[in-house]
Amino acid sequence: MKPSTVREAKLSDCQILAILMEESAKEQETEGGLRCKDLEKKLFANHPIVETIVNEQEEGVITGYIIFTYRYASTSNLVPFISDLYVIPEHRRNGIATALWNAMVQKALALGCKSCEVITKSPNEFLLSLGAFDATEFGKELVYEIEEEAIKQFIKRKDSPNKFTLREATMSDVGDIVEGVKALHLYLGKLHEVVCNETELLQHGFGKPRYLKLFVAEQNGVIVGYSMFSYTFGLDGTKIFMEDLYVSPECRGTGMGMALWLAILKEGLQKGISRCNHTVDAHNKPSMAFYKSHGAYDASQIKNTHLFKIPLDKISI
Repeated sequence: MKPSTVREAKLSDCQILAILMEESAKEQETEGGLRCKDLEKKLFANHPIVETIVNEQEEGVITGYIIFTYRYASTSNLVPFISDLYVIPEHRRNGIATALWNAMVQKALALGCKSCEVITKSPNEFLLSLGAFDATEFGKELVYEIEEEAIKQFIKRKDSPNKFTLREATMSDVGDIVEGVKALHLYLGKLHEVVCNETELLQHGFGKPRYLKLFVAEQNGVIVGYSMFSYTFGLDGTKIFMEDLYVSPECRGTGMGMALWLAILKEGLQKGISRCNHTVDAHNKPSMAFYKSHGAYDASQIKNTHLFKIPLDKISI
């Protein structure tokens, strides 16, 4: 095997990256089609913050890449969210994928990340070899998705009269949002998993770089609902991952949940997203019915798409 270098991608790599990403999309039987100019804007823009690492052979040929963003999770803090890892077929099984993965791990550990996540088709032997946990199969976290056209149809619907105020969160809302996070996970029976606190929400939601955004619903001066999301990236462009959507029990059935979700989707369309993903607990039948009624579908069932979680501290680098 010829010597190779693992390095951060440069603007001049976009032409070959567009070709490789198209090959990856074909291999995965998923949507692709990003052009060089699209990549120049998306991979090197400030929002979302997309990290791209490539493997370059001695003669300057790029033989593989890993692309990832960061999202904030209320149960695991900052998480690298892997968009794609690809090595051209003739260079596989010689350590390139592992080298690319290790480069991502080193960057993530430097930011204090404890784990990373991948949404991909199951089974995935490479991820399992890294100690990945299939959170869909064993943790019952179903992957839901709403695509661009369904989003457009959803937001065309006439909004019901709101008896509450919906707005983007401010720093002064953080304490109430943390209480909402706890209430949501108490309802799900997962309060013990919450690591979200005011310091982290302020840092990642209002600092620089900014890894998440928040909307709140307010009634009579009291915050009674919130939504939390991050921008991610995929082979077909910018996406959204919605981490949480919560409405206080006394305000359910008022259209507040729909309004909080719509706020995310409307902003996403303005930024050119291709789809929005989130997970739903397999036991949460009301949430599944809610999302399906507005155009989302269970990608775990239809596409065999699973959420994998990989603890970074158990990976040898």
